[in-house]
Amino acid sequence: MSQERWDVDLKVLNGPMASLGVQVRRGPVVRIGVNPGPTGFALSGYRGVDARHCVITIYGEGEATVAPVGSNQVRAAPHPHVDWKNIDPIRGPEYINKGGALHLGPVGRGCILEFVGSRRVGQWTGGGMSSEAARVEAASIATHARQEVRKVGSTSGTIRNIAVKGAPIWILGCMSLMVITAMSVVLGVLFLRPPSPMEMPDLPVAQQREFYEEVNPKRSKLVEKRLSGFNDAFFQFVAKPNAEHAALVGNRSDIDDIVDPEKWDKELLEYIVASFEVHARSPVVLKKLDSVKDHYLDVLIELRNANPPLPDVFAGIPYLESRYSPRALSNVCALGWWQFMPEYGYRARRNYGMDFQVGQCPIYQAGSSEPIMWDPRKATPHIPAKKSAYVNYQDDENYNCAIRNGSLKGICKQDDRVDLKKSTQLAMRDFQAPWKDKELAASGAAVQTTIMSHNAGYDASVFGEKKPKYGNMIAAYRRHKKKVSAAEYHKFYGMNLRCKKSESKSECKPKSVLYPRVQHYGYPIIAEHFLAACYYGANYANKHKIFKEYRDKFGGSKGYCNQLKIKTKKELGLN
Repeated sequence: MSQERWDVDLKVLNGPMASLGVQVRRGPVVRIGVNPGPTGFALSGYRGVDARHCVITIYGEGEATVAPVGSNQVRAAPHPHVDWKNIDPIRGPEYINKGGALHLGPVGRGCILEFVGSRRVGQWTGGGMSSEAARVEAASIATHARQEVRKVGSTSGTIRNIAVKGAPIWILGCMSLMVITAMSVVLGVLFLRPPSPMEMPDLPVAQQREFYEEVNPKRSKLVEKRLSGFNDAFFQFVAKPNAEHAALVGNRSDIDDIVDPEKWDKELLEYIVASFEVHARSPVVLKKLDSVKDHYLDVLIELRNANPPLPDVFAGIPYLESRYSPRALSNVCALGWWQFMPEYGYRARRNYGMDFQVGQCPIYQAGSSEPIMWDPRKATPHIPAKKSAYVNYQDDENYNCAIRNGSLKGICKQDDRVDLKKSTQLAMRDFQAPWKDKELAASGAAVQTTIMSHNAGYDASVFGEKKPKYGNMIAAYRRHKKKVSAAEYHKFYGMNLRCKKSESKSECKPKSVLYPRVQHYGYPIIAEHFLAACYYGANYANKHKIFKEYRDKFGGSKGYCNQLKIKTKKELGLN
């Protein structure tokens, strides 16, 4: 069994290990802490750093996520020149990119690391991307990685430390006071550039972060100024399809509340705008959108060719779920473009009559070198998914996918989740239940409700679950209806954006009918599509009529794209 091997380059920027330069660790998963175990990156001499403090997982060249272990404090920034006191600890996996910085432990103590980058190094034998246990058990890897500190050798290529010879010659002859003064001047010049969102008090995340799940529009004066500029986008992508659908499927005669800007779901729009503002200022996001343009277009075409056609904004779902990567794998074995669970193959065949295969999945349980072959036998995963048969579960903070095949065609020997066309067709088939639901259609919020159903489910009872344990959308909407007047049915999403993603439902005040994780799932998808429409319309109008339509609708002198000055392909330095 083989798996891609990645070399991960890390550099300690403070404390006793700062002089060691770039350190190389074998990925694609690297544990970091005082005693991380074999294959990990061991930190020595740092207060406030736990034995196993965090985990870095590599997904591609220079692309990775970092996740804290348990309640350990981990902060992430686009570069180390930030005030760490102004950055909140992350609560779950966050994307980091080449040159990004991490602060492990409490501010004022702990360790600061730079993620220098990563690179593919052929194949290695062992476990899957998310399975630490199997990789630790692989003797050859464990032996190789037991070196606590490994200097970069002659193969380091362009990766090097900041050498003295790279500084201006006059600095070399200065006394220490002059050096400090000179560096202050240099830093002053560097920070004369336009402020990034990390440095702007109303933008809560870093400019170079690729992906954002939670924002706070209430703290942003910029959002207040931008709201009216997004009216056209919100109308075209959300309000209009909701109104048309309410009339056609929901048999609703009065749709004024849905289409009238004065009666829109303003709280949802505020979150969309706040998320858009953060994304639009990140060159990493724009470059990623550029790199996935063909796949994004493929999904748009499939959505428009569906019967009935589905809203364009649904194309933002695979960007949030996988960043349009077929090999994205979660620690509960969700895989592929749309992050389908293994049970989706059985669901597709039994409920939809589709030829969609997920089977012959080799499960490697902790401590075992021989797999157990497993095939899905139900349409929905075990709730909670982390306790499914295919997950190595230790406790609520430590679990990973136990299916490891290592094939480019998926983690199971039969795995259509990595096929974009097949998985998109399955996603559209799965959308049909919430999209065609007359009650949800009549609500005037079918677009956002269907998006959230991809995360929370529509109605698990249709797949054999008698009492769905999680907030399926139809049940959540019915609870919302009991609390509000008919004129506020379409504000289902905005009126229930009440919790931080890190909170439990019981901690959320005022209470919401949606689980916290679901609340912060839908609006980034809509915001990403607003941004994708701008970027593709401005740069690829000649590629396809859909992109041309985006340019013509939103790129004129009064279009929201033109007003927001989205960077062009040329300005990003792309060919």
